[in-house]
Amino acid sequence: NVVSDRDELIKERKRKNECQSGFVYELLDTGRNAAMRLKADLALGVAPLGPMRQLASDTVDEAYGNVTLSMDFREGGGAKTLHDMCNFLNQHQIPYVVRNLKISDYVFFVGNNLAPLLIERKSVEDVASSLSDGRWERQQRNMRKAQYVLGGGEERRCDICYLIEGDVNRQTVHGGYVGRRAWGKTIDDVNRAIESLPSLGFSVMKTRTKEGSLHKISRVAREVLWKARNGSIDCNFSYDEFIKAVKIVGNEKGDPPTDEKHKYPAPIIFDQNEQAEVTRDDCHNELVNDNKEMEIELKKHAVATLKEMCKQRDEKMTGTKQDLITRLLIPRKPEILITRKRRNQYVPKLPSCNAALICALLLLDETCTKPLKKEEIMKMAEETGVSKDPMFGNGKSWYDGWSGIKEMTGGDPPLISVVKRKYMLTTQPHGAAGIDVARAVHLMAHRKKLCRCGGYIQT
Repeated sequence: NVVSDRDELIKERKRKNECQSGFVYELLDTGRNAAMRLKADLALGVAPLGPMRQLASDTVDEAYGNVTLSMDFREGGGAKTLHDMCNFLNQHQIPYVVRNLKISDYVFFVGNNLAPLLIERKSVEDVASSLSDGRWERQQRNMRKAQYVLGGGEERRCDICYLIEGDVNRQTVHGGYVGRRAWGKTIDDVNRAIESLPSLGFSVMKTRTKEGSLHKISRVAREVLWKARNGSIDCNFSYDEFIKAVKIVGNEKGDPPTDEKHKYPAPIIFDQNEQAEVTRDDCHNELVNDNKEMEIELKKHAVATLKEMCKQRDEKMTGTKQDLITRLLIPRKPEILITRKRRNQYVPKLPSCNAALICALLLLDETCTKPLKKEEIMKMAEETGVSKDPMFGNGKSWYDGWSGIKEMTGGDPPLISVVKRKYMLTTQPHGAAGIDVARAVHLMAHRKKLCRCGGYIQT
């Protein structure tokens, strides 16, 4: 590094006649003092290596404090995918280091010591491959041994977690196998393996894309800092000390847990969406009796009348009489969506990337006073779950979830305003602006149980 957190250590100077590049570097007084201190430390012996943060910028988001994420150099298959993952971490100012990790794919340093938390990331294809070649059980055994070391022995006060990435139903090949036919693993095999993890002592997080996984891991890093500051976790091992300790631990420490308190661990980060879904389901059950009475009344009408009623509510008019009645029993769409459809104005479909984008803008800035960068919006859009396809693309084409943004920045009035490559929901005209459409789309996303924002919405 040519600069430290406070003072410059090295000065770059132009000297065209002194070298081929035309640039030379001068050691400043501050740099000379730092070099002398390093020389003195080295004279005392080789110090154990701590994590050196690999960050493109010279600042770190203060939310991460002295926590550093360490990622295995084989992540994503290495090469370009690893570079893309590093770029994501750089853009979001997440402090990280790439290392050759012996156990798990992600660990977290608090200062120079390891936090008691290990994460293994696997795509659904990786799960099928691991089941086929035996890595699935070997990796779990090693992680439980590591848990024994980092967690203080039999108490096992260390979280071990699987981060499952992707949709198993979209990774099938001919014959119904997942990934490759040669692996011989079906959708049921993969799902059973994932569902068995909590009983084997692992918590489970699920995402759809690598970007979504990195977003989850960044949340975990902030959680580690919070726990370290309040003293709820012990960070006692450097990485080398940890590896040496694991090597001398007996294999029996990697056996599946028999004590019930070590099974079905709590998730590392809490998602309020499940509780919100229960609340919405309870409210829905209160309406069941009213719907039965309404259904009896609707059955008295002719099919043509029911179709006209569906048209007035912007519902499909195809199908049987019972299909029409079913559509009429659901709550009416927000009027702004019905009105825009009648006027042939653009309405984001559900599920879709544009619906995810407009919901993300609403969730990030409900007051519509803060212009947002594309990266912030895309990250939130991915996490909402409102999009049918991955927001960052599937790697098979140049298009991603941002491709349809022009449909919302055009029109009269536009739903989204753009100023210097930053985006914000429009607020005028009142009652027909982007923020009004976004609230309506967000409401519909909750009715369809698509949005994972965790907030309670009265539907």
